[in-house]
Amino acid sequence: MELCSSDLGKELEIEMKSNRTIPTEAIMELMRQLKRALKFLFDQSQIHRDIKPSNIMMQIPNRPENPASGGPWGSLIVYKLGDFGLVT
Repeated sequence: MELCSSDLGKELEIEMKSNRTIPTEAIMELMRQLKRALKFLFDQSQIHRDIKPSNIMMQIPNRPENPASGGPWGSLIVYKLGDFGLVT
């Protein structure tokens, strides 16, 4: 089991409270990684029934001390789909 730096739900909340936008490239990379995870589940005949921002974990290398100071979006983030309690 890995400890991830944050989750997408927390990061989106920080961005919304700070009235900032997420760069398009960061959103595209999130979608690419999420697509790979969902394809893997599909290939295993599994369905994740609880996909939401708080279940998308973020491995953020070199995270700044103050996450509210600009967000992690320039980093090489690895997204991981979590909470498989409702997978069938």
